[in-house]
Amino acid sequence: MPTEQRIKYFHPASSDSRGCPQACDFCGVSAVSGRRVRHFSVPYVMRWIRALHAEFGVRWTASD
Repeated sequence: MPTEQRIKYFHPASSDSRGCPQACDFCGVSAVSGRRVRHFSVPYVMRWIRALHAEFGVRWTASD
């Protein structure tokens, strides 16, 4: 698929926090990001989403 078409269908997932207190056997989030949950600030997340729109034309994103 040409780059233009890949960018057209590029819909990234966004993350508004890091870490997870659960430490489930099937998931690596707590091993990678730690067990303490830390949230990104609203202004930071908004800047990130606006940058995705400006640079790649992303119109929507899914949050985890």
